[in-house]
Amino acid sequence: MLGRLTRNEAEDVFKKWTNDGKVRLPRLSDADKLHRESLVTAESKALEELESRGLSRNKNYYLFDLLFALNLYEYLTIKNSVNEREASDDDFWRYISIKLIPDVVERRWEGLKASRFYQESRRIWVKALWWYIHLSWQGSIQSTYDILKDNTTDTVVQLVERPGSGGYRVSLTRNLMRYYGVIADEYPDKHSTEMFRKIMRLNTARTKVIEPALVDGGEQAYVKELFEYFDAKDKAI
Repeated sequence: MLGRLTRNEAEDVFKKWTNDGKVRLPRLSDADKLHRESLVTAESKALEELESRGLSRNKNYYLFDLLFALNLYEYLTIKNSVNEREASDDDFWRYISIKLIPDVVERRWEGLKASRFYQESRRIWVKALWWYIHLSWQGSIQSTYDILKDNTTDTVVQLVERPGSGGYRVSLTRNLMRYYGVIADEYPDKHSTEMFRKIMRLNTARTKVIEPALVDGGEQAYVKELFEYFDAKDKAI
């Protein structure tokens, strides 16, 4: 579907931008022009949604990221079948960041931040956003938005940057994010950045010795017990 850009190639382009003080769009093929148009539209739609709520991007970074991420996922995966194999290839994301929408990345990060374009695997912005949605996916754009709307940029970091020794457990993280989303609606006082960090740390430790799918009640029961563990600790204090 899309091209690839190695780390060295991305670095060469980025150095030129740094010297110039701004990004420069390359000459694109007709196919890539269409991809770029769709991805820029994803940004525009996210900004329009913010504006319709009387909000701005620079005061609502998480909400912008979520709206853009859902549009990105819809275009790449729902419409163009980008899968986990492609999404695990940093060269794929570097191509998008450096070749197709460098201006979109620059606007979001208000400048040239190498880690967000190409330099650090799990901090490449478009890659992190795709995986955030994929690891949280609930079957539709709206259902996924509903469970993620009350989170923060730190939630993205905690989820995406903790793959575990065996890689991401997609089914498990989807159950975990669903449960966390329910807490936001039903028990908002328990829905916090610190709580999510604790849950992710506990999950990382437990999955080294426990297979969640084999727990009585399966992954849903395992996830519920993770959250109840901290409930019990809080009540005991």
